[in-house]
Amino acid sequence: MRNTETYLQSLVQKMRKENDPSIAAYRTFIFEFARRSNFLVIKLVINEHTCIVLFLQAFLDKIGDKLCKRCKIDIDDTSSIAHMWSELKKEALNICIKDDS
Repeated sequence: MRNTETYLQSLVQKMRKENDPSIAAYRTFIFEFARRSNFLVIKLVINEHTCIVLFLQAFLDKIGDKLCKRCKIDIDDTSSIAHMWSELKKEALNICIKDDS
């Protein structure tokens, strides 16, 4: 099933296995992950914190670090993650657009 936490984890693992993911691969991942995770958060299957941590794990470390810095996210401080999902998605897409030009 595609609307499960396990499916989100498989999307993340697929991205992490790529040595040098393309911008197109990141964009595809962002949209697919967002669509599936939004459903799971609404249905209370996962919380926003879990969603964000999983999402960040898909990116190469330098991109994940850049996203955390731009969104002022400290993975160890759950209060810094509260209500950041929407901003994080936008910032991830912005990074892809800027890196593609």
